[in-house]
Amino acid sequence: MDDRRAIEDVLARFIYGLDRLGWALVETALTEDFRYGFKEADAARWVWFEGRAEMVRRIRPIVEAARTFQHICPNPLIELAGDAATLLVNHMAYEWQDGPADRPPQMRMLAGRWEGHLRRTSEEGWRFTGVVFDPTFLFPWADDLRAFPPRGPANGVAW
Repeated sequence: MDDRRAIEDVLARFIYGLDRLGWALVETALTEDFRYGFKEADAARWVWFEGRAEMVRRIRPIVEAARTFQHICPNPLIELAGDAATLLVNHMAYEWQDGPADRPPQMRMLAGRWEGHLRRTSEEGWRFTGVVFDPTFLFPWADDLRAFPPRGPANGVAW
């Protein structure tokens, strides 16, 4: 498999693992020292956490609380530099969330940009060393999505 296809495969393992609650599959896409960053709702500062286990610990309750999740990350742009690579991809996630008993479930859509950094390892092949998530919008508008704060015109943050 060529490098670009191998990197697309890592992205697919990460996404399918999230959508199907396959935490072992998610872990196969990440290095042990993986870093994840996102901007707070006011876009004033970056928030980071580190480690593959910490990523799974933080994302698991969010995804498992939803009735279903589906991530779509089309048209990856991959830049190779020896044993390192950068992947840029637009991201959309659809979440079907149960609401209060007197209301029907709600579908929300979160969109943004992922910037992934990868390295080729001799034992495991390509793995993400880090992902930066820059949310662009959440529909319907809400003030939070737990670990993924929305930004954009709905909450007064200008690009």
